[in-house]
Amino acid sequence: MAFGAVWSFAANCFGPFYHTFMFEQLAMSAFQVSLLSMAALLTGALSLPAWGHLLDRFGNKSVMTISLLVWQAQNFLWCILTPENRVMLYPMWLFGGAVSMGFILGQFTLLLKLIPPQAKNLAIGVNVAVVSLVAAIAPVTGGEVLTWALGQWSDPLAVHHVCFALQPVLAALGCLLLVRVEEPQASSLTMVFGAMRNIRTLSGVFGLSFLTNHIFYRPQKPARARPPTAK
Repeated sequence: MAFGAVWSFAANCFGPFYHTFMFEQLAMSAFQVSLLSMAALLTGALSLPAWGHLLDRFGNKSVMTISLLVWQAQNFLWCILTPENRVMLYPMWLFGGAVSMGFILGQFTLLLKLIPPQAKNLAIGVNVAVVSLVAAIAPVTGGEVLTWALGQWSDPLAVHHVCFALQPVLAALGCLLLVRVEEPQASSLTMVFGAMRNIRTLSGVFGLSFLTNHIFYRPQKPARARPPTAK
């Protein structure tokens, strides 16, 4: 619950203002923002089977940690976005949609794996209540900070860049709580890193399994038949 509260605050503090940033500061249309959302959903859906395989094999905690760290590392790119380089958002959302699914899927399965069966409803209710309370407070806090900062400095683009650095930092710090969770039959982080180095696993995560299943080869010329020898 402590990790869930930290992650909920990190995701919702300035998360709701990403879209207003794209509309107001990057001058993007509603159609362009919708395309980004569709791209993230598409790569996320394609990557779900691969993440499910990793979660079943190595456990939830380690896979969630790696997925979250990689996902939030690319979120630092929000701190350098300008109207001139906003095209970066398309690969960012494609990548983010794929890697985020490992964390999102792991959240549900980890909760169901750890809660006591005799108090399942109570445990889920308490967890949702705590996380939801933090999620409700976070955007109000983020909005107050953003409003105050925009009133103090004249460059709104720079203000958003600084504020957007908070989410990945808080999420990374929250992983210190996640790795301390005692999950039965879970593999270590190093084992998951080793599995992620496999090109077939990575291709499956990004929805590119069809590439690894295609065998590239150089066609060989058929051997010429030898002419019959004269007797």
